[in-house]
Amino acid sequence: MTQPSLFSRAQLAQMRDRTAARNHSPQRDAFRREHKRRRDHGKAQRHALRIYQAFQASCPDEPPPIPARPRQATTPARAAPAPAQRISGTPSGG
Repeated sequence: MTQPSLFSRAQLAQMRDRTAARNHSPQRDAFRREHKRRRDHGKAQRHALRIYQAFQASCPDEPPPIPARPRQATTPARAAPAPAQRISGTPSGG
């Protein structure tokens, strides 16, 4: 049985000051940050793939039929408006 502690390992890792270590290296910190970013991205992708595959497995092979839409009552087509006619007897400007 282990000794109980006030903080979890994750909390202690967050509180740890890496720059105080004798063997501190900025390049190592940069690698650690980049590696964590890539790990998190891969984990999210694997999780999404697992969810997608589970969803695909639960779906039937044939998609359900799409219900027919009720037909709307058709209205008679309107005739195109007649072109404007020139009224005779108006001055034509000349």
